[in-house]
Amino acid sequence: MSSLIPVFYKDYLSTKSNFDKFHNQVINMPRDEFVSASFEKIRSLASYLILIENDFDSSKGHNYKEILGMIIQKLISGKRPLFPEKHFEERYFVLTENLDDLYDKEGRMFRHLMGLMAFFGVIKSISRQKKLIKFDTCKEIILSEDNLLKSILRNNWLSDNISSNDYINSLHGIELHVEADYRPTYSILKYIYTIKRPATFFELSVLLGRIDAVQEEKAILDRAIKISSELPEMQDAQINYFFRKMNWISGDGNIYLYDSSQQPYFKFKSFILYMASFGLLEIDEINSFATLSKYSQNLLEDEIPIELSDLEGLLYKIDNDSEKESELQNLIINKRTPQILHALEKDGILTEKINKRALRHIEYDEKGKRKRNKLIVELAKLLAKYTCEATGRKTFRMPNGQYYVEAHHLIEFSRENGPDITENLIVLGPEKHMLLHHACKEEIEDLYNHLKTNGVINIERFKRMQQVYNCLTKEHIEILAAKKLISSIDKEELYKMI
Repeated sequence: MSSLIPVFYKDYLSTKSNFDKFHNQVINMPRDEFVSASFEKIRSLASYLILIENDFDSSKGHNYKEILGMIIQKLISGKRPLFPEKHFEERYFVLTENLDDLYDKEGRMFRHLMGLMAFFGVIKSISRQKKLIKFDTCKEIILSEDNLLKSILRNNWLSDNISSNDYINSLHGIELHVEADYRPTYSILKYIYTIKRPATFFELSVLLGRIDAVQEEKAILDRAIKISSELPEMQDAQINYFFRKMNWISGDGNIYLYDSSQQPYFKFKSFILYMASFGLLEIDEINSFATLSKYSQNLLEDEIPIELSDLEGLLYKIDNDSEKESELQNLIINKRTPQILHALEKDGILTEKINKRALRHIEYDEKGKRKRNKLIVELAKLLAKYTCEATGRKTFRMPNGQYYVEAHHLIEFSRENGPDITENLIVLGPEKHMLLHHACKEEIEDLYNHLKTNGVINIERFKRMQQVYNCLTKEHIEILAAKKLISSIDKEELYKMI
């Protein structure tokens, strides 16, 4: 059987210049040192960047040298980051007035650090030199405890697309198309899941860590999976096989050698290390192997988009009892609203899939009580367009720009063991929500009658709970009847369904 490698990569065959061109398209990850590829490093850098929020000119932006100088001036004035890092202050944030000398000496590696922050969506370019700092993302990172931070950064990364990644957009040797939709993180997970064996750093780097003329996710994945079937399992054997199929052979019959630091598995390695740091991969550095973590395996076995499944788990970890965590949840949700809307538009039955998943994967607190699914709550608000379903009006705008509404379980979540799905939720302004919990019986019935009249509450909603989700019980039907949310005829019809 003939090899597909020279077919897929025919524009890179034989010559040393083609060999170099091929490897210049590997994503050259920012790295000041491999040993600290960790979420703690990102949090510490965010805590230094947030120091300059009030002095930063977001209309014009600043270059990296100016950003370094602004941070140093803050430290000289006595300001301290929440997460200081001794190594950073000994090397980059040195308390000196001679910024030119420091930048001449450490500017290249400082740009690597800032490139890392651009890669993780903290810094955005407005020109080749001028950068913006996304201070809301800095706050999201800084507000998070270790386990939660890992989840937040992981969730940011799972949906990351090459077309929207500022760092990848700035790389030499890579030209992005307008229609590019490739997600390297997701594709690496999907690749390892599909080939059902450990993947080497080499194959991940050249098959999935390169950006050439093919920039459609499905096409890149299909190509990688087809090539994987003919590759040997060990990295050295893969390199030898791949090079010979590409005819990357010198006059003496030996394969070409990489120049120092040009190995694809060196350039792309910190990408793989960060995936491991965030709990997506398990790696064997001795054999240069990567395998899926149990967490990734579970995400990929689900039927909803991987980033939304991960977001659900992330929101479960946030306890809203504190003002800090409430602010954090608002930041997380507001930032991901466009992503959730896009996913809903792409898949007409995604809400149904997420509801079914919520019923299958119930989380419990330390006392054994069910925890509310915050992704379901946000879906209900999105579907209602953040508008009170009783009045048809929006309430007040929150600091994050979104309108404030609350979700109410028709069959109460705790006291009545109501199902945690969008069909069991109505979206209300705070006054109407408080009315349902604290008003007299007559006023509660009046509000429910109004919601029935305007079509928000109807029998079809409750039929779907049983037909689609099979989650109604006889007790639930009695509760709906007692609240006069269904008629006696509706009650009999629902009884027959179960």
